Amino acid sequence: MRYDFCFLVLFVMISTAYSGCISEREVLEDDTTCEGELVEILNSAYTPSELTLSSSADCKLLKVTNNDGFRHTFTADDGTFDISLNAGETKSIDFSTLAAGTYTYHCKLHPSMTGTIILD
Repeated sequence: MRYDFCFLVLFVMISTAYSGCISEREVLEDDTTCEGELVEILNSAYTPSELTLSSSADCKLLKVTNNDGFRHTFTADDGTFDISLNAGETKSIDFSTLAAGTYTYHCKLHPSMTGTIILD
């Protein structure tokens, strides 16, 4: 009985720690349910570098495509999301669980690469 209680407490603590963040299960390799918006990585830059996603949109999916010949990351400054993309790779992030606000991001490997996502 005590073991079950300890396991439950541990589970609740871990679940609470990850609430509000985009987890790996919300970073999708490919999603065809909606088109969403696209951020392209090319020449060590994010294009567009600023993007607004509407809270009224049916789809709050952001696809990030690395068209450079080497690895980059797409990392929120506050840790909300953090994905790594190899050359030629595309990953999608579902922003439907995030609150409205401004999310700044960067590449951990190339700190001069920065951008902003605005959820209105």
